[in-house]
Amino acid sequence: MARPGSRPGSHPRRRSPGVRRPHQSVQYVHLSRLFLDQLGRTPAQFVRTARAEAAAQLLASTALPMASVARRCGFSSAETMRQVFLDHYGTTPSHHRTVHSTLQVAPTAPSLPSADQRCRHSRGR
Repeated sequence: MARPGSRPGSHPRRRSPGVRRPHQSVQYVHLSRLFLDQLGRTPAQFVRTARAEAAAQLLASTALPMASVARRCGFSSAETMRQVFLDHYGTTPSHHRTVHSTLQVAPTAPSLPSADQRCRHSRGR
């Protein structure tokens, strides 16, 4: 009798023991154990760290608003990013940006007088 979904006359493929098909899932508990054994942390901790590191990089290299940085890094809000940042780095995102920013602030040029100021100046002569 043919297996459901197989073509008539086809032979079942032989697979090595332990090789999973792409549609087979790993149980979360098993995945968590693998993470703990191999990386020393849970999948959730791994993701939080990756998000915090991505946010730190964006904060240091862009002038994006906090909410945009939070969204781009997968945080549900800027407040959640702030809490994770405090846990991970011991500082706030805004302080991190101030200390680590690679953005060069252009010196401000002296402002030119407005048209109104020029007119008043020329009338006074």
